[in-house]
Amino acid sequence: MLDNSTRRLYVSHATQVDVVDADTGKLVGTIPDTPGVHGVAIASAFKHGFTSNGRENKVSMFDPSTLQLIKKIDVGKGPDGIYYDELTKRVFTNNHGTHDISAIDAATGDVVGTVKVEGDGEQAVIGADGLIYVNSEEAGEVVVFDPKSLEVKKRFPIGVAKVPTGLAYDAKTKRLFIGCRNEPKMVVMDAETGR
Repeated sequence: MLDNSTRRLYVSHATQVDVVDADTGKLVGTIPDTPGVHGVAIASAFKHGFTSNGRENKVSMFDPSTLQLIKKIDVGKGPDGIYYDELTKRVFTNNHGTHDISAIDAATGDVVGTVKVEGDGEQAVIGADGLIYVNSEEAGEVVVFDPKSLEVKKRFPIGVAKVPTGLAYDAKTKRLFIGCRNEPKMVVMDAETGR
């Protein structure tokens, strides 16, 4: 994950995150004790960073300037993808073991709710409409939820391919680009209608 505001690249692997200067390639530091880390989200407005620690069912909240741990947060089982929504000031983790998404207040690090996805959310994007789109790996669908109310608004079956893992969004055309693992195929979907 690249934090453009600080030009730092966060590289997660196994039990730690290495932080690299994006311009020089030099190691800035390491965030240790992140068992099964999958990713990093940065909430610059609050000077907080977050890692999804899949093997301990926790998120580490850290200070991006010092890389020091602030606290560990209990979330659903097997947190994987992690992302920050600037509008709601929340960090979200896609939890594979509990088939849900935890919502965390980026200022306090408190869990403020859960989205019932009923599948393993893999990748997520924030649409121009303010909704969050998550591809559900085992259900073979895109789940659309409101990051404020935490309500699932739509479910779009992918149909022509299975095991969606990669997801990208084009705001101009309002299209989702879904990379599917088992065929492999890329599906292009209308984000408003699911067609």
